[in-house]
Amino acid sequence: MSLSGRIHECKKCINTKEHYERRLGHPIDLKRRYKCPFCGSSDGFSLYWNGHEYKHKCHSCGKEGDIIDCESHLKGIEKPTTADKEEALKTIKDEYQLSSTPLRRA
Repeated sequence: MSLSGRIHECKKCINTKEHYERRLGHPIDLKRRYKCPFCGSSDGFSLYWNGHEYKHKCHSCGKEGDIIDCESHLKGIEKPTTADKEEALKTIKDEYQLSSTPLRRA
């Protein structure tokens, strides 16, 4: 399965909004902005639903993306490569104890 297919399967198995909340350390209200975990801006970070999934955006530093990008951004990686995305996917799968076999929602 392709990397994008494996990422898609992983996202189906976890609550991505809760994943963001774990990373930020507090609940997230979609109507508010928060301290950016990437640049430290006091009210630049927001989470939004794009119709398919939750995504993040910092209105100060410009970093945006999905949970895979978030994992890379937290490590200071500006533009995640395929290898960076593979590592981020592994981090998430390990955290949620998801196997390396094709994933299915419980």
